[in-house]
Amino acid sequence: MPSKSPAQARLMRAAAHGWKKPGGGGPSVTVAKEFMHADERKRKGSRTRMERADHKREMDGWARGDK
Repeated sequence: MPSKSPAQARLMRAAAHGWKKPGGGGPSVTVAKEFMHADERKRKGSRTRMERADHKREMDGWARGDK
C-alpha cells in the first residue's frame, strides 16, 4: 500500500532505514519497508530491483524443472 501523503512517505522511508521515534512507537521496520517499496513501484510504474531478481530466480528454477 503506497503512502497517502508526502509526510507519511518520509516517515516510512526514515523508519525503514532505522530511525526510531523518540519515546518509542511508530511503524515497524518491516511495515515501513513495505510502504517504501510500494511507493517506489507507484513512482516508477514498474518492478523494483528486488522484485525483478525474485522473478528471475523463480523463472530460472522453473526452466530447470525445480518447481
